[in-house]
Amino acid sequence: MIKYFIVCFELGYEVEDMTELYDSLTGLFGYGGTVEREKDGKVTGFKLQTKYGILRLDYEKKVLELEAPKSGRLSSEDIGELYGILKKALIIRSDKTWYIEARYMFEVV
Repeated sequence: MIKYFIVCFELGYEVEDMTELYDSLTGLFGYGGTVEREKDGKVTGFKLQTKYGILRLDYEKKVLELEAPKSGRLSSEDIGELYGILKKALIIRSDKTWYIEARYMFEVV
């Protein structure tokens, strides 16, 4: 098993319109990564590449997750800067700060 870490930003609400969130994020960081859409164009999932790493929404649609770059070079100052950008843009409405969560992935041999 491979252990990796995700930086989590609690939004303070449940995202009802993922298209609106995606549009807000691409307005801040530009386009890059992958997006899944329904036939009518509504966003159902995304992985948005930023200079900080890959942003995605958790399954409960309440936490924005950041997967650090493969280089692993992400400082607490970088995370704080990203948090500030998301908070100022009202994407994060919670007063809780970010936290790190460990995840595990099975390695195929």
